[in-house]
Amino acid sequence: MQQGSLKATIVLALSLALGGCGKPIREQLKDFGYSELQPPSLLLPPGTIVTVKQSDPLMVGIICRRESAFGADIVAEVLSSPSVTSTQSKKLEGSFDLDATYVTGLAADAKVEGVEGINVTMANVVIEELPDEAVIALIPQRNKSCADAMALRRGQNAKVSLIKSVVSADVTYVIRYSSSVNANAKAELTKKVAARLGMSATTTGETSVSGTHLLWGARDDVELAAYTGGGLAATGSASRTHVMNPGQIVLGVDEQ
Repeated sequence: MQQGSLKATIVLALSLALGGCGKPIREQLKDFGYSELQPPSLLLPPGTIVTVKQSDPLMVGIICRRESAFGADIVAEVLSSPSVTSTQSKKLEGSFDLDATYVTGLAADAKVEGVEGINVTMANVVIEELPDEAVIALIPQRNKSCADAMALRRGQNAKVSLIKSVVSADVTYVIRYSSSVNANAKAELTKKVAARLGMSATTTGETSVSGTHLLWGARDDVELAAYTGGGLAATGSASRTHVMNPGQIVLGVDEQ
C-alpha cells in the first residue's frame, strides 16, 4: 500500500530543438500523438492511473501505480518497439540543445553560475504501449485502495485517465561551463543542475548527467480508465478522449 499521496505536476513549457534538424523534439513527439515529459521521468509507465487536474498548465496527479490498478501481470503485458525496428523511434533519437531561456532559468534555480548551455543526447528510444485487451482482462486484479482512490477522484469531478503509451530513452546531458568556472567546482555544480533536471538519482560526472530508460513522452486514455466491464466505459462514451493534448510538458514531483 502506498504511504501518503504522490503528486506529479506537469506544466506546459520550454522548447527543445534537435541539433542540426531544426525541428523541436516536442514537435517530433506531437507528430506521433505524445506529450513531452521534461525532465524525463520514471513515474508514468503504461497502466498508471492519473487525474488530469489542469490542461494549461497541465497538472497530473498519480492516483494508482499500475501494479495497484491491474496487478503484477500488467508489466508483462506492455508491448515495446525498439528503435532498431520502429521508424517512429528512430526519428526521436539524436542530439539537441536545451532552449537557452530554459537553461538560464534552470541554472538560476540551481544557484549555479557559469552555465553556457546544455546538450542532450537520446539513444535506445523505445515506444511502449498497453493493449486495450490487457487492461480489460486485468481490471479484476485492481486492489480496493486503488478502486477507492479512483472513485474518490471521480466523486470530486476530476478527470481520471490512464497512461496508455510512453516513449522511453537513455539520455545524457552534457553541461557547458564558461572558462571562468573552476574545474574542481564543475562536478559539484553538475550535481546541483542534475537535481533541478530531476535526475539526482542518476549517474553524474564532472560535466555530464546520464540516465537509462527515462520516459520522455506519454499518451493517455480517459475512456479506458473509466471502463468497468460489460460494455461502454463509465462515461458512456464510445469515442476515445485524450486529456493530455500533444505538446511539451514539464514533470515535477512532490511527495506528501
